[in-house]
Parts: sequence; C-alpha cells; structure tokens
Amino acid sequence: MKRLPASDEGTGEIGNRCGVDQVHGRNFHPLDTRQRGFGPFKVARRHDHLCARTGERFCRNKAEAGIAAGDNGGAAGKVEASDYIASGGGGAEGRSDGFLQARHEPISEVRRTDDRPSFIRNYVVIVQEAPADPLSDVLGLVQASAACTVCFTAGGAWALRFSPTQVKFNVIRSGSCWILAEGSARRLSAGDCFMVAGTPFVLASDPTLQPIDASLAFEDDATRGQVGAAAETEILGGSVSFDDAQADLLLPLLPGLLLINAEQVSATPMGWLIAQLDAEWRSNLPGARAACDDMIRLLFVQALRSLLGARTEIPSWLGGLSDPPVSRALHAIHANPARHWRLDELASLAGLSRSTFAERFARRVGMPPVSYATIWRMRVAARQLAASTMTVSAVAAQAGYLSDSAFHAAFRREIGVSPVAYRRKLRRS
Repeated sequence: MKRLPASDEGTGEIGNRCGVDQVHGRNFHPLDTRQRGFGPFKVARRHDHLCARTGERFCRNKAEAGIAAGDNGGAAGKVEASDYIASGGGGAEGRSDGFLQARHEPISEVRRTDDRPSFIRNYVVIVQEAPADPLSDVLGLVQASAACTVCFTAGGAWALRFSPTQVKFNVIRSGSCWILAEGSARRLSAGDCFMVAGTPFVLASDPTLQPIDASLAFEDDATRGQVGAAAETEILGGSVSFDDAQADLLLPLLPGLLLINAEQVSATPMGWLIAQLDAEWRSNLPGARAACDDMIRLLFVQALRSLLGARTEIPSWLGGLSDPPVSRALHAIHANPARHWRLDELASLAGLSRSTFAERFARRVGMPPVSYATIWRMRVAARQLAASTMTVSAVAAQAGYLSDSAFHAAFRREIGVSPVAYRRKLRRS
C-alpha cells in the first residue's frame, strides 16, 4: 500500500504496518484495546491493518501549545483525540480552560489495495492530578470519617450530659434548647448548628437543671434518643472520628465549641447539606445511613472552612492557609512532600524575601518553613508505614532519602521512635 503524507498539524505518518507508538511518553498499540485504559478503539479490517504514529509530531507542534495553555488555564488538563487513520489532515488546538483538543477530518476516498476502506478511530484521554490541597491532605492523613448519625427528640424538662472524645456536629431541626460548654450557656434555636471537639457539654431545656448521662436517652436505640413523651425539640447530628496516631494534626486546632447561627448556615452550602441530611434521615431508603454519615463529614469540612474565613490566630498549618503567601508555600510542600525544600525556594514561591517569609511563616504556622516541610514528610511516611506493607527502605526512598540511616534519624527526631518501632507499635495496637 502506498504511504500517504501527513500535514504538520496531523497525527503523523500513515503506514501499512502495525507498531507500538508513543503517546505523551506512554506506550500503546493502536489496535490493542486492553493496554493502559486507552480506548475504546474501533477497528475495521479484513486483512492487514492500518496504524498511525501519533506521538512525536503531535507533541512537537500544536500539542505543546495546548498543554501549556492547559497548565495555565485549569487544574486538570485533558486531551481528547479523534483520529481517523485514513486522514492526513487535522490539527491540534490549545485552550486556556485547561483542555487540549485534537481534531481530524476523515478522507473517505482513501482505500486499501483490495479496494476496501479501512480506518481506526482512537479516543485518548489524559487527566492530570488535582492540585495540592493541604486541608484535604490532612483530612486524608488523619482518616477523618463520620459515623453514628443520630436523631434526638426531647420534651418537657430535660438535661443531658455528653462527653465526646473527638468531634460532634449537630443541628437543631426544630424547637430550642440550651448548650452549656466551656463555662458559658447559649440558647440554640431551629436552624442553629454547633460543633464540639473533645469538650464535655450539656444540652438542656433549662440551664439550671441537673443533667443526666446522655447514654440513658439512647438505651433502646443507639441511633434514636428520646427524653419525655412530646417531641418539642429535635436535634440531628453525628460524630467525626480520627486515626489516633495522627489526630494531633487536627484535633488540638479545633475550638472546643463552635456555634453557627441559622443566618450563617442559610448563606453557605451548609443549608443545603442540612436539608439533604434531614431528607436522607427521614427517607428510609437503601443507603440512607451511609448518605447521612457522608453529609456529616461534608458539614464538618464546611465548619473547618468557616474557621479559615475567621482567620484564626492559633499558629498552625490551618491558620497559615488563610494567609495567601504562606498558603502558597504550604500548597507547594504538600504537593511534593518528598522534596527537601530550601528556604529560598519557598520564599520565591511566596513572593517574599527570605527574612520576611521566614518570619511570616513562623508567626502563622508556629514553626520555620523548612521544619514544617520535614515534619509533613515524616507524617506522610508514618502513614505509609501504618497502612502498607512497603519495606522501610521503600518508604525512605519515597520520602526522598538516599540512605536508610538518614531516614531513620529524621523519623526518630520528628516522631519519637524509629520507623520499625513505630510500625510494630501500631500492629500490636
């Protein structure tokens, strides 16, 4: 079969042989639908096959411009290619919204030597990883999970004492009550939300009443508590738990009591989430309990975002996220924890001088930037030791250490024990 020419903007050469081509640095066979998820491929053939070399010329020309535009314009890049192998025309265009597209027009007149038309149509999708998100990274590391969504109704005179060990998030669906925590009493009305973090508290119809243990109200059903015959007040909520080994990354940073009034709730996504939580709880549909737990976790994330908006003065990574220059450095550290960052590199990313950046970072986060990068690297390594069967040497390599001894010394300095002892302790527990 005669080899057809290809334009500079096309997919490349067209030949009468099949081969393994390069698409953005990855190998794939244009006729094999099983390799690396590239597909679907539709192949029309009778005897031998047509195949295309789509890598080099595609990347050299318009594709490079498209990738650059995608990097600048969006958090995720995407390549969509519709390649008619019987085509030598087409082109690639880059867009500022994060997409790179390749377009090709079929040439129906191209035929095989046996006068039968043949073509291959390829769809290639390449999705870049999402940008770094320190809050999501920490939530993943501490394994924040919601469980035990409950509904509580009360009527008459009542007072219950709660003693949470981690976090509780609740919303007043109807009626009103008092909450007593941290030496103060606040009245809550329908639509108000509150979050408590490891702080004992009392809910009561009257703040002067003597409380009883809340477990007594849930004796018959662990998910439905009731005090009194009438349901004058209804409270819906649940608990958020963390991995004990990593909980100190987040739990000490949370306020003992966070109140969010109904006006604030309605002006944020919390209002919709609470409505969905209530609807799922009452639906009795399959999966309702799992959906309620997920809603509680999302409400917890919204509560954390409200703390960022308040620009808390507690020195921590959470406080640093509300400071744009410091936040840029934190995002860089979390995006590449294995990199051994230098002060001048992080200061450049923050757009500040070395001295100004070092002072600002330490004031907002509570430690020097390089120290934070080292601690985060060790936290990630600790999670890998706990959650995988990787060898200590493999974990050290992923953490960016060329020798096990250097990794052991850094891990012991930040975590307090050697990597082997840390893993052994977790397995015993």
